[in-house]
Amino acid sequence: MLSIYKAPEYAAFAARWLGDIVLSPFPLGAGLVVGFLFAALTGTAIRLSLASGRWQPHYPFAAVGIHTLVSGLVAGAGRLALGPDAPLHFRYAPYTAFFYVAVSGLAGSIYGQIREHERAAAWWRRTCGVAALLLLVLGVSAFRREEALLAKTESERRHRALVLRWSNVLRANPEFRLLSPYENTAATITTLAKHDLLRPRLVPEQLARAVSTAPPPADGSTGVLEQVGYRPESNELAVRGWARKRTQLVRADCVVLGYETPDGAWMPWTVLDTGTRRRDIAERFGGGKIAPAGFKHTISGRTLPARELTFRAWSVDEQSGDAWPMAGAVRLTIGPP
Repeated sequence: MLSIYKAPEYAAFAARWLGDIVLSPFPLGAGLVVGFLFAALTGTAIRLSLASGRWQPHYPFAAVGIHTLVSGLVAGAGRLALGPDAPLHFRYAPYTAFFYVAVSGLAGSIYGQIREHERAAAWWRRTCGVAALLLLVLGVSAFRREEALLAKTESERRHRALVLRWSNVLRANPEFRLLSPYENTAATITTLAKHDLLRPRLVPEQLARAVSTAPPPADGSTGVLEQVGYRPESNELAVRGWARKRTQLVRADCVVLGYETPDGAWMPWTVLDTGTRRRDIAERFGGGKIAPAGFKHTISGRTLPARELTFRAWSVDEQSGDAWPMAGAVRLTIGPP
């Protein structure tokens, strides 16, 4: 239950909630600035409305801001016990975004009304300019920090799409659970693909057949599986190498990694993204477009059998439906040390 003795803690919670969306290193300070700005603009809007009788320009933004603020504070009242980082959860971001829309709208509506009053215009223009500058600084701060996360987010989404496209071939892919934790996911994907409702589509049958056989020995012109290291303490594999398309000096769309058992049975296991820049590969082939042909990943080994395995790989061109064998074969013993 919210107590008056917890008012400072509650105020800090609210300020951190308001300031988190700008991704500032100091969300508490950013929240205090924005909260003070909203209070000042709301008070100014009330004074202008009483003086001129025109409340309509300010009402929508003030109502949105007050409703958002009250809703967020009520929601946060029961979450004080979760700790100081509770208001930084992404679920609160929509509330905060609407609050910033309200602050921006109030600054604009006030500026539009005071232009008609010459005596007050100069001072209030400077005040609205300061408010706009503060919002701009906070927005730039958020953009710059979010921009650093954008490449990572896009890479993760591309990888999930890659795992989905290959789910009909790589049944033992340990990263399949990135798509969904539910047991019926594979059946759902199969049903959607059967009725051509799945997007992105599964890889074509031609490509599925190509990687379903063990790669023959290769000269390394289309890629090399350079390293597969097993970490028994974490049951993970560290994989490194590079892959290109045979018909173009560009990186392969992906790499299919599989293993061969001592009795000669081949199992395509997982799919890897390329994109790691390799200066040595660019210098070897004399082209900058092939520089991101490298791959370097850490993969869970939870779906691997505990026995001796030989890992090999295919370089894949998804657009043409071709797969080329890569040089390199790494023999490992999977299991506890």
